Amino acid sequence: MWQLEQHFDKTIIEELNAVWHGNEKGIDFNFKASSVGQVTLNLVLRKYTDTLNVKSFIVKIGEN
Repeated sequence: MWQLEQHFDKTIIEELNAVWHGNEKGIDFNFKASSVGQVTLNLVLRKYTDTLNVKSFIVKIGEN
């Protein structure tokens, strides 16, 4: 199962929730932009306590 690491700048984005849609569709992570900036989100694939994979996403929030 993919888990979001909680080590990101919460002044730029706020995690709202995660919704599991089943094995075929997976999981959606929902966020809300709080301010302009850049943040890196790390998703960790875990099985029990083992880390199998880590994917990093750079999210840039700009002015509208």
